[in-house]
Amino acid sequence: MQLKRDVSEIKKMTVKERKVEGMRQIKAAFEQAAAAGNLKVGASSL
Repeated sequence: MQLKRDVSEIKKMTVKERKVEGMRQIKAAFEQAAAAGNLKVGASSL
């Protein structure tokens, strides 16, 4: 996973860039959890 960005760098981003960065971080966390076998799926949502 890529290192987290500095706060000052995030503040300089546009709204669209921040959203893209957030989605990138979510995707990386999901892929890391999937690889580690840590994903939990709630049966109540099915």
